[in-house]
Amino acid sequence: MMTPDEKQILLERLILALQHGEITVELVNRLPEQAAEADIPEPKATITARVRDYEATGGVWLYWWLWRQPIRSVYDLEGVVDRFCDVVLAAEGKA
Repeated sequence: MMTPDEKQILLERLILALQHGEITVELVNRLPEQAAEADIPEPKATITARVRDYEATGGVWLYWWLWRQPIRSVYDLEGVVDRFCDVVLAAEGKA
């Protein structure tokens, strides 16, 4: 089982990687768990990623969208960043 501190480290790694891509992302501490969130000014929206595992994934730790869809493994940071950027750009109408 992953500790809250380990989850926070993974979210902080994601945030640092996304900030290099010029996306504003922050660590939010809302109950019941922490998340990385990107605010999109136009249209007004928030894209959220969390670190979770579910039995359906065989206990593999993944970054997950708020709508309960997996993004990618926590060990595929480059793939997660690419996917996150794709979704943010699509929400901004730039994709």
